[in-house]
Amino acid sequence: MIKKWKLISEKKNIGRSSRMIIDTRYYELPTKKKIAWDVRMGLGKVIIFALDKNGKAIIIRQFRPGISAIDTALVAGGIDEGLTPLQNAKKELEEEAGYISSQWIRLGKYATSAGNASGWVHSYLAMDCQYVGQNLEENEFIEVSTHSVEDVRTFIGRGKMLDSACVLTALLALEHLTQKKSEKY
Repeated sequence: MIKKWKLISEKKNIGRSSRMIIDTRYYELPTKKKIAWDVRMGLGKVIIFALDKNGKAIIIRQFRPGISAIDTALVAGGIDEGLTPLQNAKKELEEEAGYISSQWIRLGKYATSAGNASGWVHSYLAMDCQYVGQNLEENEFIEVSTHSVEDVRTFIGRGKMLDSACVLTALLALEHLTQKKSEKY
């Protein structure tokens, strides 16, 4: 039977950057062996599958330093302290893509990286989005375009959407949209 490891102690902030804090946790394993385990601490992030008023998916492209590649992705962003995930999702959609929506559906909450990170990915579907203009941060260079839902499936299938949390959110949204479509008939 799998057992939870026993937390012995914790060292906070052993490493810090503008994007993350690293804590070290000291555990006793079920075998009684003691180990150190680094955990990236954070509030998590939001990912938004957004559809404009014509039912087209709002897709962004930007350089992603972690993988040193240009990624075709969904709107996403880290959660700011003091904001709920939904408030953050609304802020990111307007900031990065220049769209607002009053129709939001929560698709789920998933671990960013269950083995070594404390944050959660909050996935949303925003529908009937209206363009109001981008408001990018100084380090954001984002190209926005709209595509059919089938194009999004193709991006995933051909490995053009690289971020796994974006892929998960897209698949959840596509499943939700497929279910809604079948319920109409």
